[in-house]
Amino acid sequence: MNILVIHEVNWKKKVVLEFHEFPEILSKYGHNVTVLDFEENWTREKWWDIGYFRTYVEKGICRVYPDGEIDLVRAPHLKVYILDRIFSVITHFFVIPTVIKNRNIEAIFLYSAPTNGFSTIFWARRYKIPVIFRSIDKLHRMRHPFLRLPVYRSEQYVFRNSDRVLALTPKLKEYAISLGADPSKVEVLLPGLNTNLFKPEGSAKGRLTEKSRRLLDSLGFKPDDRIIVFIGTFFDFSGVDDVLEDFNQIKKAIPDAKLLYVGDGPLRNKLDEFISKNGLENDVKITGFVDFKMVSSYINLAQVGIIPFKLWDVTAEIMPTKILQYLACGLPVVSTPLPGLMDVIEGEEQGVIYAQQGDEYIRALINIISDEKMAQKIGQNGLKYVVENHSWESSTKRLENILLEEVNRKKG
Repeated sequence: MNILVIHEVNWKKKVVLEFHEFPEILSKYGHNVTVLDFEENWTREKWWDIGYFRTYVEKGICRVYPDGEIDLVRAPHLKVYILDRIFSVITHFFVIPTVIKNRNIEAIFLYSAPTNGFSTIFWARRYKIPVIFRSIDKLHRMRHPFLRLPVYRSEQYVFRNSDRVLALTPKLKEYAISLGADPSKVEVLLPGLNTNLFKPEGSAKGRLTEKSRRLLDSLGFKPDDRIIVFIGTFFDFSGVDDVLEDFNQIKKAIPDAKLLYVGDGPLRNKLDEFISKNGLENDVKITGFVDFKMVSSYINLAQVGIIPFKLWDVTAEIMPTKILQYLACGLPVVSTPLPGLMDVIEGEEQGVIYAQQGDEYIRALINIISDEKMAQKIGQNGLKYVVENHSWESSTKRLENILLEEVNRKKG
């Protein structure tokens, strides 16, 4: 199949997500995969660099699998804040049909709504191509309040007009139906995980590999330190600032506790200032974004992984991919009780301890770090759960079958 994957994030710079995994695995299966993205968080090389006005194409590239290559297409782009999105709504409208025709596209796998959702549906209908929409967030809740209504309307349009909707969690399935998606066309497709990359390395149990020793040394941590790890983007809803502000409570109970944040994001300056102001430079480390292939090694330094997300509308239905990465490395996880996540992973039998934000969350962290036997048992539960339920191969095979079904239905 010739497949077009469409999103509105930066494919080359965005932290590796399923948006990278699915297309590359499909290409490994022999499909020709083209990705159309949007250069968010752009920078100017010179002050007069206001963008580019020709379609940009880069062939045979990958982020995850060396043998999983896609072609990346970028529409003309204006490097002017606010106008960049508006400009891209227009340019994507004209670039999408060109890509469809030139690459003989047979199916579209869509992740976005406001920037190119209307254009995708419009041209797919014109060329009688199925659109499969992947619902992984409540998109309108992730926008500035001024933009929420138009984004909400774009979500409604995409949900109602896609040939199939694949929701990340049961809660997001309910959300899609509430916005007008045909219930018979909506189903849950759980996220997958590369268990060849994310797996226990033994360092959390005291059997340090040479790579683990080097990482610990680079962080200024010791082999006996009890490390709490968070990986991902520091959004306002992520709760990483709350855990940092309460970290002294953990230190009082567990003097050798350390906090490791692998990532970056909007809260970075706030975190750095708090660390400096409170003299926590030796106990709390922030790596910034790291190479995806190194994420597992950082996780394996720790005794527990955390998801301290605030229970906001934007987080209520999601299932953060990081939870599978923690579990696949044999770590127990302490998470706030996100309804969408709890619909999929019930609790300790699957490796997760749920605790409310605040004192309850801190107590749960102290308890799991203090009880090595309990931590090991819950971690093993999580590892078993991930291996049995979340392989990328099974998820991608299911997606491939859905794409083929819709292509054949359109042709029939």
